[in-house]
Amino acid sequence: MFARGLRNSMALVLHPRFPDPGMAFLQAENARDLQDVFAPNEEINAIEQGRHYGWPYCYDLATPSAEFKRVLQGGPLRGFCTDSALYKQPWSLLPPHGAPLGMLYYTADRLAELKGKLLVGLHGYRPTGSRLLAYEVDERGYPKVSPAPVRYHVSCAAEPTRAFQTAAGPAPAAAFDEIIAGWHRVNGIRPQGAPVGMTVADDGALWLVEDKNQTVIRIDRSSESVPEPLPCETRSDQLIERLAALVMDDAASRARLTTVRRDLVEKRCSGCHSDFGLKAGQSDTEKDKAMLRFLLAQDGWIYPGDPDSGRLRQRLRGLGSERQMPPGANLIKTEPGYAKLLDVADDLVARMVPGSRMRVKPGGPPHRKFFAADGRDCGDIPFGKVVVVTERFAVNKPGFSRFFRPADTHLNGACTDDNGYYIQQQFLVPL
Repeated sequence: MFARGLRNSMALVLHPRFPDPGMAFLQAENARDLQDVFAPNEEINAIEQGRHYGWPYCYDLATPSAEFKRVLQGGPLRGFCTDSALYKQPWSLLPPHGAPLGMLYYTADRLAELKGKLLVGLHGYRPTGSRLLAYEVDERGYPKVSPAPVRYHVSCAAEPTRAFQTAAGPAPAAAFDEIIAGWHRVNGIRPQGAPVGMTVADDGALWLVEDKNQTVIRIDRSSESVPEPLPCETRSDQLIERLAALVMDDAASRARLTTVRRDLVEKRCSGCHSDFGLKAGQSDTEKDKAMLRFLLAQDGWIYPGDPDSGRLRQRLRGLGSERQMPPGANLIKTEPGYAKLLDVADDLVARMVPGSRMRVKPGGPPHRKFFAADGRDCGDIPFGKVVVVTERFAVNKPGFSRFFRPADTHLNGACTDDNGYYIQQQFLVPL
């Protein structure tokens, strides 16, 4: 046995000069899975013979695993996670849930910008994954670690970068460049990518295998200009106008919109997020329209009919790891009527599109497939999710119901809104 305490060691690499003294032997660790999108971090470990690297007792740098706290409070493992004689901490943290599966040193001449760097492929489906990272390394092949704060990118987030953190606070880490950045799905344009393995050809080109779409990709130099990053949400201006009209033309929805704008946005969110499109001199109607268009244009803030999936609800209520807005206070607990105001915001989103709100039927597999009118597989939606059914008995697809576009997280990128989204009638039940 060479080393212990390592989890899911799919990515391993030896420096070209290993086993010369001091040369790097690295492992990129798929750390334990927790529900928090931003914890725990993955790891790069500097492997030394006979050392223990923490699993299953510790994660991040020195955080004890909850299920082993009693073991770590006494006996031979007492203080294990902070004892450098027993436990060797990670050399650097990697983005949380990134799922590193491939790692190599690029030593060819063809891609001069990468020569000598450590490349790490992140397979993970969460918003920190689907990337190819490049690290500057020292003369022994170890990534160069910088003091906190060091930031990593997050796809499809209101905050596109985050600083590495552990339970103890901001953490040092090796900074990196992204060779493939934010390979997220863009519905109707491209699927999400999931890098697995890499190799370098004799001509110096980098070859990459990814398993979400079963593709092999050759990375080489290009004379073309760098393309603009694609957004996660491809809601067109036409669809924004259509949704805005549905709200403005319905008295109940319009009343909810005015309440959210007047009592929430104008009162508590001025100066943030470009003032939500609000400008001096606008009438109340103009303010309502401007704020609504702004909300609909933001990546993933609102999914009509499904408030639970949108980041607007997450941020307003401080759910999960999203930073609560407005910041600085838990107004739900301290201000009478604030919880009811947030319910109005949820109702605005839930009832934005006319139709019958129905639930995806529980039971059986945890997801139900849905399709386009022509039968193409459009994705999977978890049972229990609420959708807005616009045609209970689909006109052009017998046995199916048509529903409004679901959250992007359920789409596989193969369909567009023009195709429509259909699910078998038997898989929908009333709320």
